[in-house]
Amino acid sequence: MIEIIFVYNAKSDSVNKLIDFAHKMISPSTYSCSLCTLTHNDFGPRDDWKAFLNNPSYSIQVFYKNEFEEKFKKSFDYPVILKREGSEFEIIFGKYKIAEMDSLSDLLVAVTNNIQEQLT
Repeated sequence: MIEIIFVYNAKSDSVNKLIDFAHKMISPSTYSCSLCTLTHNDFGPRDDWKAFLNNPSYSIQVFYKNEFEEKFKKSFDYPVILKREGSEFEIIFGKYKIAEMDSLSDLLVAVTNNIQEQLT
């Protein structure tokens, strides 16, 4: 089964989460995680994002960059969306492509189309 992995350009500890929250509120245009911007609003994950993550058609995992690197001992230019088969990782969308997306809808359509192409 194909596994899709989303990795945020953010760290999971409480201090970094607080700094990220403040940064997004004070200066959202300079925030370094375009994936976070697409998938979350000021108060948490967007409803469409939560629904997408619960899609039973394929396996989806979401990581903060420190969690991903600790688990897989790999590093990428974050944020990144990966396809994983076994121990092999393939970049589906890198940080520049993610930054070009205008909305969560654009992201979900692009990822879903990519997955469908992989399955056929």
